[in-house]
Amino acid sequence: MFLLYIIILFYFSFFLIMIAGFCCSLSLNKSKKDGFNPNFISVVISVRNEYNRLDPLLKSLDSQSISADNFELIFVDDHSSDNTIDKLKSWTIESNINIKILTLEQSKKGKKNAIQKGIESAVGNYILTLDADVSFSSDFIFSMLFYTTKSKDLCFIPVVENYKGNVFSKIESYMLSLVTIGSAKLNHPLLLNGAAMLFRKDCFIELQPFSNNNHILSGDDIFLLECFKKHNKSFEVISPNISFVNTEPPMSYWHYLRRGIRWSGKMKFSNLHSTKFLGLLVLFTNYIVLGLIIFLMFRPTISLFIIIASKFFIDFIGLLLTVIIYRNTFLLVSSPLMLLFYPFHLLILFVCSFFNIQTIWKGRVLIEKK
Repeated sequence: MFLLYIIILFYFSFFLIMIAGFCCSLSLNKSKKDGFNPNFISVVISVRNEYNRLDPLLKSLDSQSISADNFELIFVDDHSSDNTIDKLKSWTIESNINIKILTLEQSKKGKKNAIQKGIESAVGNYILTLDADVSFSSDFIFSMLFYTTKSKDLCFIPVVENYKGNVFSKIESYMLSLVTIGSAKLNHPLLLNGAAMLFRKDCFIELQPFSNNNHILSGDDIFLLECFKKHNKSFEVISPNISFVNTEPPMSYWHYLRRGIRWSGKMKFSNLHSTKFLGLLVLFTNYIVLGLIIFLMFRPTISLFIIIASKFFIDFIGLLLTVIIYRNTFLLVSSPLMLLFYPFHLLILFVCSFFNIQTIWKGRVLIEKK
C-alpha cells in the first residue's frame, strides 16, 4: 500500500508542476503589431494524399493578417497519388503568397525527408513546419514572427485537436499540450508536437537531427527535440492564450489506437529517457487506478478512495485549465468517462505493442529495414 501512495503522490506532484509551468506560459499582454522588426519565416509543409484534408489549412493561410512579404510557403510532395498537387496549384494561382511546390526524389520518402528538402530550399532564418491538416487564427504567423525576435533556437507551439472525431483523443491532446507547454516553460521539455514546429534554420542544418533515423518515416518531432536538447539549444514557449494550432483527431477508436501504436513504436528508437519515464509513470498509475477501482467494488475503504480521487482530481484540474485556455469547455462533459476509459485504453495499447503489430502510416510501413 505504501508503494501505491508513493506512485500516486509522484503522479500528482508531476502534474501539479506541469500545471504550474503551463500557467507561467500564459501571457497577460497580447503582443502588439508594431514595435518590432519581423524576421522572415519559411513555412514548410509535407503533403502526401492530403486532397480531402487541405481546406482548413489553405483557408487559414489565406486569412493571415501579416504581409505576405514576411513569409514563404514551401509544399513538399511525398509522392501523392491523389489530386493534392493539382489542388495546391489551383490555390496558388489565386493566392498572393510566395509559394513553392517541390517534389521529393523517387529515392526518398517520408515526412522527415520532405522537411529536409523544404529546408534546403528555404530562404528564411526560421523554419515553421506544419502538418497539412492544421488550422489556426488570422494572427498565427504574425505571432510566430513576434516570437522569432527572441532569438531562441526552438519554439514550442501549443497544438490541440478541435475538430469532429474521437472525443477521447481530443481530451488526450489537451493533456499532452499541458505537459508539452508546461515542461518546456520550466526549461525541461518532455514533448514536442510535430503538427507545428518553429526553429532556427541554421541550428537544423548544423545538427542534422534526421540523419540517423530516416528509416523511421515519422518521428520528426521527437528526434528534433532529442537533438536540440542534446546540444543544449535554447527554448521558447508560445503562450497558449496568444496563439495555438488546431489539428484533426482520429475519426474512430481504431484510428486512435493505431496512432497510439505508431507513437509507442517510434519512441523505442528515442533517447528521451525522461519522456519514457513519464510514459511509464502514466502507464503504471492508470493500471494501479484500474486495479483499485475493481478492488474497491468488493472491499471499499477510505484509503483506496483517496488514492483514486487524488488521481482523478489532478487530471480534471489539468483538463479544466486547458479547455478554458483553448476555448473548448464542452469537452468537460466527457471527462468523467475519459477518466474511467483511459486505463482500459492503455491496457489495450500495451497488449498491441507487446505483440509488435506492424504499423502502417500513410500507406507505408512505419519502420523500414536499414
